[in-house]
Amino acid sequence: MSERTTRTHKEVGSDDAASRRELMHAILADVRALERMLRDGWFETGVRRIGAEQELFLVDQAYSPADGVLAMLD
Repeated sequence: MSERTTRTHKEVGSDDAASRRELMHAILADVRALERMLRDGWFETGVRRIGAEQELFLVDQAYSPADGVLAMLD
């Protein structure tokens, strides 16, 4: 059974190595995007407001998807 997500490559219901690799690639792509946004000054200065969405992955000490994430978000 996989958790509900907006993108299938981020589903966490499978323990197989390929699924975990795909999830890790998605996490790293998001981190690289945030690094680029910070580096290239994509965030406003002066007036403080937010109009962007950045996903957050909740992981355990082994960098595996954390149990109970959806309950925490609710």
